[in-house]
Amino acid sequence: MQEDHFLPSLTCFETLRVAAALKVKGSRSKREGVVEQSLGAVGLLKVAESQVGGLLPGGLRVRGISGGEKRRLSIACGIVGAPELIFLDEPTSGLDTSSALTVMQCIRALADEGRIVLSSIHQPRARIWELFDSVVVLAEGHTLYCGPTDGVGGTT
Repeated sequence: MQEDHFLPSLTCFETLRVAAALKVKGSRSKREGVVEQSLGAVGLLKVAESQVGGLLPGGLRVRGISGGEKRRLSIACGIVGAPELIFLDEPTSGLDTSSALTVMQCIRALADEGRIVLSSIHQPRARIWELFDSVVVLAEGHTLYCGPTDGVGGTT
């Protein structure tokens, strides 16, 4: 999703528990295990019992996790069913540079587990660029480059 939409009063664990109930077949203990695994995969175990936070109806704001943590929670909701293929549309949009790097490192870890990850990203910093295996660089709808990230400098 472009925007992270969560129930502000739920914890990260409870949010993923709902996602698992919709996507994972099997016993409650199996779903709980999948929830823990997904939280660990995106680095949210330390905030698992923290409220997500946000705006409640009526305008009351609930204090919760950071924007980068919300983005990682959104990714965790997407991977809770253990998909082999993950599509991400601008996963770093609206994040500060540190949070963007953390999100992309979590995504890289998912790829390292053997999942196929396709992501669109605009103007990645050098540290984020290095996390990709291969890229397609577009400008005004035209392909400028397609191949390994280390080939973009003309050294391949």
